[in-house]
Amino acid sequence: MVASEDFLTIEEVHLYMLEILDDILDYLKQHNMTYVLTGGSALGAVRHHGFIPWDDDIDLAMPREEYDAFVANYRPTQPRLKLINLEQTDGSGIAYTRVANVQTGSQNELLNVNNGIFVDVFPLDHVPDQQSGQKSAYYRMKILDGLRNSTRRTAFNRDEPWWKVFIKQVTTSLVKHQSTDGYAAKIDRLARKVNEKNQTSHTMSLYVVQGINAMRENQSVEIYTTKRQPAVFEGRTVNIPGPGYLEKLFGPNYMQIPDEHKSHGNFYIRHDATQDGLG
Repeated sequence: MVASEDFLTIEEVHLYMLEILDDILDYLKQHNMTYVLTGGSALGAVRHHGFIPWDDDIDLAMPREEYDAFVANYRPTQPRLKLINLEQTDGSGIAYTRVANVQTGSQNELLNVNNGIFVDVFPLDHVPDQQSGQKSAYYRMKILDGLRNSTRRTAFNRDEPWWKVFIKQVTTSLVKHQSTDGYAAKIDRLARKVNEKNQTSHTMSLYVVQGINAMRENQSVEIYTTKRQPAVFEGRTVNIPGPGYLEKLFGPNYMQIPDEHKSHGNFYIRHDATQDGLG
């Protein structure tokens, strides 16, 4: 365990994340690649012109073909930054890519994960246009993602309804000896299959993490590509999804700052330089 006095402040975490973001953005701009900030990062760009004050991650997404090219060819310019994904990292446990600072660590109360400070890079996949097809795809992904999380769960959130905690306890006991990477690979295969099957659809989504925001990030292809719009994020010009994205994801009152908020974890500087940043 890490002593609380050793944790970085949220302002320090933001500076580390900006170093990672700048390295990624330089590469994307140099190669003229299509990308958008998504989720809370897009909301922060609009509402705060930067980070949501308590947010401790950055989300970025690009169409599947460009995502694959990014993973194959991008290499961080700083030795302390490392790509974490299925293709290049044993034990990553994720079906997308993290660019992490391996000189930092993180402490998670619920999951056996320690990637340090990172920026997430997601593929944008085509999904069905019809609502019935979207629901079917969503439930298949949600089940796989729930099983994946169960393989690395170390504790349970007691603030959740008792029946949710019970389901998670049972699932965790059933899959505790399974590989997190194995389920992440199944998520990757499902996402690629759905994307390939629906190449002509007019709908895209951050499908590999649909267990988090459900189908709210099922948006038109144009919103993520041709209708994306510029915004300012901590003094940097970035791209965010087009009009309507934030309303669908966060509701019509997305500019209103909530009374309650939470961060993803506590971050610190690693004292053992030999650690690779994986959990």
